[in-house]
Amino acid sequence: MKDNLRDTHISRDKIKDSVRLALWARTAGRCTVCNRRLLGDTRTFLHTVTAAELAHNVGATDGDASPRTEAATPDMDRESEENLLLVCHDCHRIIDHKDHVQFFAPDKLRELKRAHEQRVEMATAHGGLTRTAVIRVGANIRGAFSIASQREVAETLFALNYLGLVESQWSGDFTCRINGNAGGKGYWSAGEQQIDDTLARVKQAIGQGDVEHISVFPFAPIPLLVYLGAHLDDKTTTRIFQKHRGQHAGWSWSDEDDPVEFISKVINPDNDVFSPRSTRTSGLCLTGTGTLVQICG
Repeated sequence: MKDNLRDTHISRDKIKDSVRLALWARTAGRCTVCNRRLLGDTRTFLHTVTAAELAHNVGATDGDASPRTEAATPDMDRESEENLLLVCHDCHRIIDHKDHVQFFAPDKLRELKRAHEQRVEMATAHGGLTRTAVIRVGANIRGAFSIASQREVAETLFALNYLGLVESQWSGDFTCRINGNAGGKGYWSAGEQQIDDTLARVKQAIGQGDVEHISVFPFAPIPLLVYLGAHLDDKTTTRIFQKHRGQHAGWSWSDEDDPVEFISKVINPDNDVFSPRSTRTSGLCLTGTGTLVQICG
């Protein structure tokens, strides 16, 4: 009976807090072996009681009291994430019991760990709030400087289950402020340069893996919006938001509008003659308010 009462609460002082937290995150707080929920089922007056224990694949110490130590190598870190499993008390006793240890060889435990963490990743990869980086473009429109406020952006994104990234050097709120007035000396080239500089920072953040989704909130004269649209990266998922008229109208798209018909003119390379062509399509166009508008077709 002594073996059946093996104490699994041996000293774990050498395990770093960062390793413990990583194991909780990678397992979603469930037993790696049986998938039992390890947090929240039992409560005292003061706190929730956890039912989790840290088990070693290759035992923490050498000797008969520590399982699977024959698989240890001289350079192995036995307190690393790779050698530890978050399990319930019952499974801990089973996998370490001398009568069962032969069924739970190191490779078997590694496979159980890999499969469980893969299930967690697949189950949590979708849903929740999509993280997005915000590009805000502002300029003088009709005599006043206009730009989407951070509060407007946050409320608009949250309503659509998007979460703006926190501000940092390379990700979060990429603000492009175009100063001066349309028609002023050097205004257009300076505006294009501001857009180039902003998109260069966005591109660097994408290259470093900080940004995978972009939300654009633009206010600028139409030529600069055309320039912005032409230089957005088509390899990164990008959503354009439209500012509706009115103080509290907000930023959004209407899903009920009819498709827009428009005329495009294509230059004939032989004689430079314009040929009109009517079409219905999806994409971006511009309105007289100086904002990008989505065409649904």
